[in-house]
Amino acid sequence: MVARPENYPCSSYRSNVMGVDDDLTQPHENFLELMPSTEERQHRYTAPFEDEMGRRELVQIRRGVDDMELLKIQSFCLKLPY
Repeated sequence: MVARPENYPCSSYRSNVMGVDDDLTQPHENFLELMPSTEERQHRYTAPFEDEMGRRELVQIRRGVDDMELLKIQSFCLKLPY
């Protein structure tokens, strides 16, 4: 685990949110269709994760990851943008 998503070396976060060009990622056409401007897309991409997560919810998500049952946590699913 990393403290911030941009610190994970195999993440598209830097490209999708920070606008950093790299040779490994290209924006998916669905991502480009989210909003007309780069700034709006970046905001839309991060919006579900802007609220600080409570300790209880964080523990649930960690357990869900450990048990491969993350998508059974309703509060997590409701934040997904699709």
